[in-house]
Amino acid sequence: MRPNLSNYLQVWHSKILPMINLAAETVRELPMPPFVYGIIAFSVLSLFLYLALRLDRD
Repeated sequence: MRPNLSNYLQVWHSKILPMINLAAETVRELPMPPFVYGIIAFSVLSLFLYLALRLDRD
């Protein structure tokens, strides 16, 4: 006996559609604009580089 493909697809469609709707409704917003994260990361890494070069003097 051959399985009915339309029933198989209908079962998967009924499971996927609510997940897509749920993912579309959940939107997260960042507390700061993205470029601020870049500025903070650049500042921290620059500070670490300064400290590493300062401590490396013998």
